[in-house]
Formats: sequence, structure tokens, C-alpha cells
Amino acid sequence: MSRESIAQNSRTESGDSKTGFPLRGALIDALVAISLANLFFLSVWVPCLYVSFKGYFNKVAVTWVTLTGLLANFLGFAFVAWLAMRLARRFQNRRWIIVFNLLFLAVLLVPVDFCRSRLRVTDTQIVALLTKPLGAVCGVALLIVIVWQHRHVTRAAAVVVAILFPLALFTFVKTAVQFVAARHESPDSDKPAFASLKPVSPDQPRIVWLLFDETDQRLAFDERPAGVALPELDRFRRESLVATNAFPPGDATLISVPSLISGRVLSEVSIQNASNLKLTLADNGTKASWTELPSVFSLASSLGFNTAVVGWYHPYFRLFGHELNYCTWHPWHPAMFYEPGKDTSFCACVENQLGCVTGSFYMRRLYVDLCRDILPEALEVVTNNNYGLVFLHLPPPHKPGIYLPAQHKLTMFGMSKVRGYFNNLALADDWFGALRSAMDHAGVWDKTWVILSSDHSWRESMAYDGHRDLRVPFIIKAPFGGPCAVYSQRINTVITAQLISSILHGQINDLKQVASWLDAQKPSRMAQSLPGGQE
Repeated sequence: MSRESIAQNSRTESGDSKTGFPLRGALIDALVAISLANLFFLSVWVPCLYVSFKGYFNKVAVTWVTLTGLLANFLGFAFVAWLAMRLARRFQNRRWIIVFNLLFLAVLLVPVDFCRSRLRVTDTQIVALLTKPLGAVCGVALLIVIVWQHRHVTRAAAVVVAILFPLALFTFVKTAVQFVAARHESPDSDKPAFASLKPVSPDQPRIVWLLFDETDQRLAFDERPAGVALPELDRFRRESLVATNAFPPGDATLISVPSLISGRVLSEVSIQNASNLKLTLADNGTKASWTELPSVFSLASSLGFNTAVVGWYHPYFRLFGHELNYCTWHPWHPAMFYEPGKDTSFCACVENQLGCVTGSFYMRRLYVDLCRDILPEALEVVTNNNYGLVFLHLPPPHKPGIYLPAQHKLTMFGMSKVRGYFNNLALADDWFGALRSAMDHAGVWDKTWVILSSDHSWRESMAYDGHRDLRVPFIIKAPFGGPCAVYSQRINTVITAQLISSILHGQINDLKQVASWLDAQKPSRMAQSLPGGQE
């Protein structure tokens, strides 16, 4: 800012102070501060005020506590921003002005980052761009121009922020209306009661069905990169029937998991409401709600088996709670964009909403928290001999990459999608080792059938070596194990529900019978195209 401008501003402030508080300047600053606060909390009020996917992926409801926290953050930030602007006008120190202008521009990076995430431009892509020579030169040049011309850049940015002030008013009004009308009700408001545990017969079969999300048969086993170690999964394969040509019934979690649980190949899936999906059966085109179809859980329950589910992505509790003896679930990772500002206490809401503004870093923190929570839940059910059928749908190796294999710890700092996938694959291996060890100590490993597979293969494998393989692992261990048996015929893992049915009925007792059973399946059922392609 020039000396003349500083002097002029100083005279203006002095002149206004003689006649009272400079109301006009204060109002302009308030307008900009309110609009800035609205933009700063874009990542909070958008998911809180607008229901996405009909609430299917939401677990925590938007309550008056959530909205009160939002208003507190909104008004608190606006006041701090307004106070900073007033101080900048009153104390025309050159260094203070530079700091204030750069801080103002830095705040605007938060809504820009939110828009970046909604456009599915990853932070690792931005880093990769800036590490290239041309990208680095352009980035440094842009930064120099912004610092050099900070006064003009800040003035232009402030004009844009002021123009967006009506959006802030709309947000405030919508928040107030929603607060009064209490439009959002908890998706879990009418929680079904779990069925009471049935008596457990000593000789009844027991099954643990495990899906590690997005595990790729080719890159996990057939063409595993050097340096990626999966000792627990390799050990498991040596005592199991290993199907090397298994394909999932869909190429997306939204369609594949309903197909696996119902045992029906689906051609189309859409969200019906917060507690159900609308499915189209591939064989006859019939449309039905997911909960209308028989499931592997209802089958097990009808046969007298207790059932337990630990999963993520799908709201298993709302879908099958009335058929289960135990269930817990966690939201799908991208759906965390619709969850992070919510909680049951005011302080937690305020803290979570402030965390939201860190964007991808906070999303990774939520994913880390999810992984830390879900593994103990899985360990609890696999070691409980009361459950005859346990279904685990666990996140790794699904992105984002959060694991450091060498240190055996989770991290919130980003990594490339390729490194992240293989690191998370090592996490899945560690988890499987933990599950096996816990079952061993509980004395149930040798009594349990274990079926390990995935809902789909790694959809971003093209980024690794330019190839995409649709195959997923399909590994079956019988009680007391056995020597490795390789099954190379093409199969569709939609048969898993029927396989589980045959085991629970006592029609299959060892791995040889599994292989014979696979041979007897209809070829048309074993080879299906893969519908879907989105998450």
C-alpha cells in the first residue's frame, strides 16, 4: 500500500472518529466478514443443510446440536474476521497490512479446496503437478505475484467475497428454518431390536465371510510387486482352496455387495431411500427392494444360526438389523463429506466442523478413525462362538492410503494412489493376521469356515501399470484347514450365498466337496458380465 493511501486512510479514520463510530466502513467490513465466514465453512454447511444420496450413506443425524454448533462457528469466525478488518483499518502498519492481506487470501484457499474435492481433483494430483519443473515454476511465479501485488489481489478478492454475500444470507435463513422445523430426522430413529441369541449346538458349522474392499487378485497375488509382503494371506492360501479365476457380480460396492448378500446377479441398483436400495434382477428384469429379497442372513437365521455383521459403506443396521443378532457399520469414506460436522454434543460438533476446513487431511483422519474403530469390532465378533455366520466388510485396501507398513502405523498424511493401495494391502494382511490370531486364542479358528474375497478389484490399477484385471480373490478354508487346492475354472462370486447355504445345511463338509460343488454350478451363473463401475 502506498504512503499516500495510508495517509488518506488514516485521515479518513481520524475524521470519522470525531463524529462517532465509522458506521459505513464497519458495515462494509461486516458484510465481507459474514460472506467470508460462509465460504470458509462451505464444507460444513453444505453437508449439514443438504441431504445427499437420500441419506443412504448418513449415519449421524443433523440435529439442533449440529446446527447450533454451525451457527456458533459461523458467527464466531465472522466476528473475528470483522475485528481483524477493523484493526487493519485503524492501524496502518505496512507489515500488518501485508500479513492481513496474505491471511485473507489464505482463508479463501479453504473454499477453493472444497470445490477442488467436489470436482474430484485429488491433493496428490496437485502435489504431483507442483513437483514438475513447469508446475513448480508457475507456482512460484504465482506466489511472487500475489505477494508483490497483495493489495490489489486482496481488494479484488474482497469484492468477489462481497458479491457472494447473498449466499451467506441464504445459508443463515436455511439454517434457521431447518433448526425450527427439525426437518432432518435420524436415519436410525426407529432402530430394530436385535434378535435374541439362539442356543448354539456344539456340532453346528460356523462361517466367517470376509470382504476386503477392492482387493485385486492380480496385484495382490498373481503379479504382486516386489517389496510388497503379505505373509498372513500367503499362509492362509497354503491351507485353503484358492480360486484363481473368480469375478465379482459387479464392479462397484453399491451393486456388488447386494448381489453377494442376496445371491442374485443384478443389472442395476439405485438408492430408494435412507434404508433401502432399488434393485433390478439381471435374469428377468424384475425390480425389487433389497430388503424384500431373501438374504444370506435371513437364511442363516431360519436355520437357527446367530448372525453378526461388521461393515462399512452400506447401512447394514438399517437394512438387516431385524434379521441379525449383532450389527455395527460405518459410513463410506467419500460419504464422510456428509458426516463430519455432526455429533451428539455441542463441543464435539464445533470441533468437528473446525476440522472440516482442513479438507483432505481431515477426511483421511476420519478414515483413520474408522479403521481404528472397525478392527476391534471385527475381532469381537469373530471370536464369539455364539455367532454361526459372521459377515465382515472391511475398508482396506480401499483408498485413501493411510498405512505405513515399515512402521506398522496409520498416518493422516497423503500419499500417491499407487503407493497408498499397496500400503493398504499390507494393512489388510496385518488385519487378517490379527483376526486369525484372535480366533486361534479363542479356540475357534480350527472350528470355522473362512471365506475371503472382495466386492471388486482395484479400479485405479491403470495408474500402476496400465492394466485392469476384474478378478478378485476367492479363498475358502474348511475347519481344521487342509493342503492348498487350486481351482482355476471361471466362477462368479455371486455363488457365495448359495455356498454358505450348502455349508449351513451340512451338505458340504470339506474342501473336496467345495470343489465338486463348484463344478456342479450352472455355467450361465458362473460367468456374468460386470454391471456397475462407480463406487
